[in-house]
Amino acid sequence: MPEPNHEYLYYQTLLGSWPLDVDPGDAAGMSAFAERVDAFMQKAVREGKERSSWGNPDEGYERALSQFVRRTLEVSSTNPFPREFAAFVDRVARWGAINSLGQTLLKLTIPGMPDTYRGSELWDLSLVDPDNRRPVDYAVRTRMLGALSQIFGDDYTPERRRSALAELAEHWRDGREKLFLIRTVLHLRNRCAALFATGEYVPLAAAGPAADHLCAFARRHGDQRAVVLVPRFVATLAARASETTWLGTEIALPPGRYRDLSRAEVVACSGTPVPVEALLKGFPVTLLLSE
Repeated sequence: MPEPNHEYLYYQTLLGSWPLDVDPGDAAGMSAFAERVDAFMQKAVREGKERSSWGNPDEGYERALSQFVRRTLEVSSTNPFPREFAAFVDRVARWGAINSLGQTLLKLTIPGMPDTYRGSELWDLSLVDPDNRRPVDYAVRTRMLGALSQIFGDDYTPERRRSALAELAEHWRDGREKLFLIRTVLHLRNRCAALFATGEYVPLAAAGPAADHLCAFARRHGDQRAVVLVPRFVATLAARASETTWLGTEIALPPGRYRDLSRAEVVACSGTPVPVEALLKGFPVTLLLSE
C-alpha cells in the first residue's frame, strides 16, 4: 500500500512541495508537513475515483494510505527516507526556483493583466485548497520589501547592485529574489503603463547550440521597448554546458541602448547578435528597457 499510481503521485507531490526551511531531522516540522501531504493525498484519491470517492469512500484504503504517508515522513533513527529524499530535493530545488523566476517574469510582461495570488510574492510551495488558504505572513513580506527598497534604490551603482544580487542568489531559499523581481517589474509597469497595456508583442529568436533553452520577446509601443529573456529547461542546460553556460548562443535585439533593470547596467545593441550569456549574467532572468 498504496497502489503504484498513488505512490508515484505521492513522490511527485513531495518533490513539488518539500519545505525549503524545514530540516528533515526536525520531528515537529516533518509532522506538520506530513499532515498537509496526507490531506492532499486523501483528496486526490477521492477525486481520482479509482480506489475511493467522495460519494463512496473506501475507509480502509484511505487509512492505509494515511499510514504510509505519515510513516515514510516520520523522523526516527530507523527511517532514512526523509533525509534521503531531502538530499534529492536539494539537487533540483534551485532549478525549480529559477523556473519560478522565469514564469513570474513572463506572467508580468506578456500581453494581458497579471495576477499574483496572495502569499506567492515569495516561493509558494502550497498544495491545492485548503492548503493554499493558510494564513499569509505579510509582516515578513513587508520587512523584506522595505529592505529591498533601500538596497536597490535608483541611485545604486551597477557594482553595488551586482554585489546585492549575488547576496540574494546566495540566500535564494528565503524568496527575496522573487520579491525583488516582482517589485522591479511592477514599478516598470507603473512607469510605462501604455507599453504593457497596448504595446505590441514581438517574438525574438536566438541562434546557437542552446537556442531552444531561451524564451525571448519584446514589448513595443512607439519608440519605447522592453526586452524579456527567460531561460528554459535550465537543469538540462547546466548538465550539457562546457566552457560557457550558453555554449555560444546569441540573440539579435532591436538596435538601441537598453538598461538592464536588475543590474542597472546599460546594454548597447547595434543590430548584431549579442551573447546570451552576457545578457543573463548576474540574475537568472533579464528585463531590458530602452533608453
